[in-house]
Amino acid sequence: MKNQSFFKIIIGIVIIAVLAYLVVFFINKENTIPEENLPYAGGPETTYPGEAQITTTTKTKSPIEIYFDNTKPVEPISEKSKSVHAVLLPIFKKIFDVEVNGETKEQVKLKEEFGSMLTYVFNRPVIEADMAAVEAALVEEGFKTAEASGKGMTMMKTGASWVFTFWLNNQEKSGVDITF
Repeated sequence: MKNQSFFKIIIGIVIIAVLAYLVVFFINKENTIPEENLPYAGGPETTYPGEAQITTTTKTKSPIEIYFDNTKPVEPISEKSKSVHAVLLPIFKKIFDVEVNGETKEQVKLKEEFGSMLTYVFNRPVIEADMAAVEAALVEEGFKTAEASGKGMTMMKTGASWVFTFWLNNQEKSGVDITF
């Protein structure tokens, strides 16, 4: 007899618990409206009646852009560097500079002159098409391609041999080293 009473109490508690769970489940379900069905549902760009829509965008700079911004440009010192720079800078500007709202945004800096080497940095990744464009522009200047492979090329002209090493596939910085 005691076992039957105990068994009935346990069954009663289980039934009450299940009913309580179902009641809570259905109450919450009935009061939940999917967001797409809400009037004026949306994120921070939502405009409510009578409000002006204000959107802000902030662009996070890439490591390449940060490296470019932190690079202090230099001027070539030696006569040889000045003559190489005079040929290369217009070529690089034509390839890398961009026009924004009618203004040219400079994307090329001479970072370093070290003996017979110049280092330029760019504000976007260097791709193979950029290498080809530099090569084509130098051919127009009278250079011939002595070798071109991978990340570099050697361009020659009477009295000049320039070796280019481009920083391809680099996610941290973008540029080229030129030895002459």
